[in-house]
Order: sequence, then structure tokens, then C-alpha cells
Amino acid sequence: MSYQQLIAGKVKLNGLAGIQHHLLDRERVKTNPNIDLTRSHLNHSIENLSPENLIHRVKERIKQLHLKKRPRSDAVGIEDIIVSASVDFMLQLDYETREKYFRDSLHFFQRRYGKENVMYCQCHLDESNPHIHIGVVPITPDGRLSAKSLFCPKTLEQLQTDFHREVSQHYGLERGQHHARNYLELN
Repeated sequence: MSYQQLIAGKVKLNGLAGIQHHLLDRERVKTNPNIDLTRSHLNHSIENLSPENLIHRVKERIKQLHLKKRPRSDAVGIEDIIVSASVDFMLQLDYETREKYFRDSLHFFQRRYGKENVMYCQCHLDESNPHIHIGVVPITPDGRLSAKSLFCPKTLEQLQTDFHREVSQHYGLERGQHHARNYLELN
């Protein structure tokens, strides 16, 4: 049985350069044994949504909000969402089907968060499991910059369910079960 994979991570405004380097400059991450630099030339952006000039484009998008106060440098500027599926599923897909799965995933996020808020969609084929990174500026429907509102545990669980219903089930993927995290208390 193959499962969808959605992993979301917050990137602060002062960390945008780091995610841009991760997405584009694969030489810098060559110490990772899962990265095959001989395949790095296969990495590409989907629908010309490249992470190039990411800092400038995110700042321009935030400027369009006309916020009363400038966001703090440690405010979340991008929610980086990794989309993939079980390794066996991804490796058996032909090129066209894999690209269609990635485009369908991108279109899901554009509908959900607004096309103008999706800054990049970068495909990585040089790792053990092909995947895409989708960068979403966390802007609420009422025009606030708030990752806390859009990407809290409850909304992320709903995101997984909606993504399965609208995208991954059409490819025969399972959603998987919700895993409650257990937290240890430190004394």
C-alpha cells in the first residue's frame, strides 16, 4: 500500500536565503548521502515557479498587504511544504504521471492559499524519493501574515484530508492515519 506524503515546515523571514540555497544550490548539500549530484541537473521548477529571488518576491508580496507594522525578522515568511508519496510508488511512476501528480499538487495549494501566495514549486529528483517543495506565504483571507492561523495542528490535519480527497486518492494513494505526538515533560 502506498501513502501520500505532506510535510510542512516554517521558514522565518530571516531564513529565506537558506531555503533558497537548499532548493537551488545542490552542491552545498552534497554531504547528504541521499543526494546524487549526478542527477541534480534533472531538478526543475514546476510551471516556472522558481525559488530564484525568493527574498525579494516574499517581501514584495508582504508589502502588498499594507500592514500597520513591519513584520519582525523572525516572523514566518514561507511555509515550505514537501509533497511526495511512498518511495516504491514514486519510483514506479513514469515521467508524465509523476509530473502530473506534482502539477495537481501545486494547483491544489494555489486554490487553497491563493495563486499569488505560492512563491515556488521546485522538483527534486536527485534524492532517494522524488518530491517537490511548494512555498506558501502564510497570508490569511483577511490579509494578515499569520502562519499560526493557517498552519496549526488542526488545519494541518484537515490539509492532509483535503489533499487526499482532491489529489492523492486519484492516484491510488492512501491518506494514512493521524498520529498523535507524545510529548515528554522535562523536569
